[in-house]
Amino acid sequence: RALTVDYDLEPDALWSHQFTLDLTEGAVSLGGGGSTAPPGPLSPAAALLPTLDAGAAYTRSRRSENAIEFPADLYRSHYEGGFTARWEIDLFGGSRRALEAASADVEAASAELSAVRVSLLGEVAFVYVSLRGQQRVLEAIRAMVAIAKDTVVLTRARMEAGVATSLDFSRAEAQAANAEAQIPGMEAELRRSIHRLGSLLGRDPESLRPDLERPAPIPSAPAAVIVGV
Repeated sequence: RALTVDYDLEPDALWSHQFTLDLTEGAVSLGGGGSTAPPGPLSPAAALLPTLDAGAAYTRSRRSENAIEFPADLYRSHYEGGFTARWEIDLFGGSRRALEAASADVEAASAELSAVRVSLLGEVAFVYVSLRGQQRVLEAIRAMVAIAKDTVVLTRARMEAGVATSLDFSRAEAQAANAEAQIPGMEAELRRSIHRLGSLLGRDPESLRPDLERPAPIPSAPAAVIVGV
């Protein structure tokens, strides 16, 4: 299975290349494409266009029979309609400046959104690389425990042969126990990293565990680093 985090920071394709992180061999997508926000109640560009207001009304009333002095309908209907048109010329450019300011605000918000996504991707990369580093440390600790246990066996044999003392044997046992005691703490660190990565990706950590618990190489740094952004 593949577990990749890929985000395309448009329009620069180099950003997309730099922020592609292969977690193992599978596919998890983090964001991508653009995001759209619902338009506001009134666009600044509308101030440059003519406005048209139209309205209509209809009323129906019933008169009292006692108030009618001559034969007439008891019910009366009244219709009313009209419209107004207005176009304010932007003589001094105020509306155009407001439109430019609104466009700048949109660009600033888009840049902030990209910055948040880059920050999130950086955090994902940091946690993932830390997780792979913790796995390497755990492998080293387990190898050290195996060596320490072999040393205990060897020291016991030397003690039985009269070459080593009981103090040497106790010291070897203590070193093996101290090395083995580091394993639960490092395994807990690995589980915390998996849960943290699941939270950042919006995924169930248990669904990521089978891929992430398998040891994998630590990702190498890119050959080119973007500067001046």
